[in-house]
Amino acid sequence: MLLLVGCEEPGDRQSLKGTVTFEDVPLTEGHIKFLPQRGTKGSPAGGKITAGHFSILPDGGTFTGTFRVEITAARQPSRPDQEAAGRDSGDWNPEIGAGSH
Repeated sequence: MLLLVGCEEPGDRQSLKGTVTFEDVPLTEGHIKFLPQRGTKGSPAGGKITAGHFSILPDGGTFTGTFRVEITAARQPSRPDQEAAGRDSGDWNPEIGAGSH
């Protein structure tokens, strides 16, 4: 899983936008959540992933710091005869700082 994240606001809360891929393919749809880790202030932030992209405005964004990232998406079966889609969840621990990243 690949996740690219960028910050654009120099104030307290950061806007977040990025691209999420799984096996080198943009994630069709899903949800992303940024959970502050010890020493990072603020509440969790999150948003919807559509066509591999997500965008969170500053008022719903994060403060600078270290976060656990949770991505949840439905997996589509690779063949029609496979059972119903399962669920995948991955996490990553990026550090988000002020300014452009």
